[in-house]
Amino acid sequence: MRTEIAYFLKKMEVEQDVLLFLDTPGVVELQGKEGISVSLVDHNKWSNVLQLKSATVLNIIDHHVDESSDVDGKVIEMVGSCCTLIAEQLLKHFEMSEISEEIRMLLHSTILLDTINLDWEKGRTTEKDVAMIDKLACSDIPLGKDIYSELLAAKIDISDLSPYDLLRKDTKHVFEGGVRCFIASITGINVEMFMARDPE
Repeated sequence: MRTEIAYFLKKMEVEQDVLLFLDTPGVVELQGKEGISVSLVDHNKWSNVLQLKSATVLNIIDHHVDESSDVDGKVIEMVGSCCTLIAEQLLKHFEMSEISEEIRMLLHSTILLDTINLDWEKGRTTEKDVAMIDKLACSDIPLGKDIYSELLAAKIDISDLSPYDLLRKDTKHVFEGGVRCFIASITGINVEMFMARDPE
């Protein structure tokens, strides 16, 4: 449902079978088990969907407001993209030449998308994002507007999504007092067009 992610992973020839999802066999069964260690990336509090309250949080890398408890390996900084912080951590352990161009391109392109192509007027870009874009640049990376425009077009392309997936695409989960509530919003299409879509 994250069409830009699906598009770019396909472009980079990353197969879905190397990724874990909530409906991947075995993932749900981890809930409630002891001895599980996790890393939280791009968020710093437990999801209401995946309840792994008993797991040990080894580290956190995030760029949102800190709502976590004390964790030794915590990196939380208000930058435009969490990938800026991920790249920074990678460079503490590896030389740039040791990081594959595929990884560099994934990080580079995500920073561009998160910061709206490093547009300062949008208020998402920081000096660290700009510096990391420069560091990640390599000969095989199409810089600037070309790759950003490509990803933006993929992000707003909902042509292959069913009505069910459109409702799930931007669903927020609220869990309070033992009651779980789902709030869906639809973007990129008006209600009349949504109602007219093939339910399949």
